[in-house]
Amino acid sequence: MDTLADRLKFLMARMEPQARPIDLANVCGIKPPSVQDWLNGRTKKLEGENLYRVSEFLKCNPIWLATGRGKVDIEGEVVQVEVLESPYSVQIPQFDTAGKMGHGFYLSQTAGVIESWRVSPEWLRANVPHCSSPKNLAIVTGLGDSMTGLFNNGDPVLVDRGIIQADHDGVYFFRVGCEGFIKRLQRIPGEGILVMSENKSYKEWYIRPADDFEVFGRVLKAWEGKGF
Repeated sequence: MDTLADRLKFLMARMEPQARPIDLANVCGIKPPSVQDWLNGRTKKLEGENLYRVSEFLKCNPIWLATGRGKVDIEGEVVQVEVLESPYSVQIPQFDTAGKMGHGFYLSQTAGVIESWRVSPEWLRANVPHCSSPKNLAIVTGLGDSMTGLFNNGDPVLVDRGIIQADHDGVYFFRVGCEGFIKRLQRIPGEGILVMSENKSYKEWYIRPADDFEVFGRVLKAWEGKGF
């Protein structure tokens, strides 16, 4: 199973009932011809949110689906893959700057406080089973109170750098111009991307098509720290 098409067809045939191309299109919210491109080999790689959604639907490891690396468990429901070089622990590095939860900041002027996490492969599989790749994970330290309710000032936030487009509603680490943010984003047809804070004392605002906007990654999890 050297190609994406081979792996998709193998997984679809294992589903009960067998998965159809229209099923994958519905899961991803795309048109059926795009799925046909996956299956006939025109599309060589599956990435980002589509990789996440297809892997979840077909009950497989996204790394195996994307790359073919690993071992297939023919009798089980899950395609297994060795996702880490070390069997004992994985270091998730710090992103090269901290996210600013509040009014933004100049990326070059602020560094994250929490430098890295070291976790077990079991923790990764249990807590972030559908990341684009463990190698894409990074730590960002959130600063400010605009996202209080999801996480607090100084909490480390786990970001998937493999998702660099805000195609679906969610919490993202991004910049507009030279200011960086961790906020909830929602696409509004005809308006742009609505930027929302969990703390409702912060006003909503829009990212317009003409803005210098870049997504650094999607926020998957926060390690909430509370004092006692």
